[in-house]
Amino acid sequence: MRFQVLDGWRGVCALLVALLHFPAFGHLFHLPLLRNAYLFVDFFFVLSGFVITHAYGRRLTDLAALTGYAIRRFGRLWPLHAVTLGVFVLIELCKLLAGQGLGITFGTPPFTGITAAEAIPTNLALIHALGVHDNNTWNGPSWSISTEFYVCLLFGLLVLTARRHLAILAAVIALGGWLAVAILSPRYMGATYDYGFFRCLCGFFLGHLVHRVHLAVTEWPGFRQTAFRVLPLLEVAGVGLLIAGLSVPDLEAGGLASPPAFAAIVLIFSFEAGPLSRLLSSAPARWLGTRSYSIYMVHMIVVFVLWLGTSMAQKSLGRPLFGQTMAGKTEMIVLFHRDVWLADAVTALYVLCVLALAAITHRWIEEPGRRLFNDLANRRRPARLAEAG
Repeated sequence: MRFQVLDGWRGVCALLVALLHFPAFGHLFHLPLLRNAYLFVDFFFVLSGFVITHAYGRRLTDLAALTGYAIRRFGRLWPLHAVTLGVFVLIELCKLLAGQGLGITFGTPPFTGITAAEAIPTNLALIHALGVHDNNTWNGPSWSISTEFYVCLLFGLLVLTARRHLAILAAVIALGGWLAVAILSPRYMGATYDYGFFRCLCGFFLGHLVHRVHLAVTEWPGFRQTAFRVLPLLEVAGVGLLIAGLSVPDLEAGGLASPPAFAAIVLIFSFEAGPLSRLLSSAPARWLGTRSYSIYMVHMIVVFVLWLGTSMAQKSLGRPLFGQTMAGKTEMIVLFHRDVWLADAVTALYVLCVLALAAITHRWIEEPGRRLFNDLANRRRPARLAEAG
């Protein structure tokens, strides 16, 4: 079973994260909901815990099954990550050649800062967000898949070795991850390269617990009689409260409420029983959901290209196209600070470019890569595990 409504949610959240990272000073820029969109990564973690429990929770019965599971999870995350990393490395090589051959200078020298050469091996090994660097490196959003891959491995080991006590362990791990972020992270739920692993632990194991609740509710004898009366109201109320909570400016410590809030959203919409569920299972939402991972992974490439294009246009036009503004408590350089309508138009172009590139990478990289690693897993043990995302 594939939860199409939750897939739709994933697509919408991926698009909001992509909009967050595009610094064009349009009408959307200062919306608190968009400034707080970094919290939607916690939705991804909760949803991953839910979906992976659904797909693998009863099938990880021995070491061979665990090995196949690990290969499949690696194949789901790594191929597109490796390709996007390769694109950024190619960009840095072009900067290096342009500097040596044409004397062109850049604000940041090639292979320095977040694109330091020493971070390439850690990115390839998916360990770059496990506290080995003092900042995000290369494709910034990839920090989350670095943490998620190893949390998935931990989950598989616990299913295999401590199945009877898994619910208690999941609750302890989720609470421990939440407390670690709340106490140790200076940015609370903004933790990435430093305490992002604990952030992922919290969301993922909350998702596992949500799946247990989902099963318990659906097995309740009175479920069918009451679900379609109650769930539509819960959907509307849940989304309303979520939007209200994420629309608080400078959320900071308040973001600590996001994992349980997203856990509630995943539970409510897992039953797919209300009007908002019908909207999120529509063809456009399903299209977004299917390509959500590509949207999440490729959007920074489009950000860089449009930023570079604006820099070149600024030199040609001889007038400033960049400006400075405050985004919460952070000062940011933004595009088209003096023309919000132009910024809106470029933002629309940006979204179209991200969706187009995501469609290409989903078809030609993401899906072939997943099939390749699935075939590798199946050779070790004939298909006993179904890939669910």
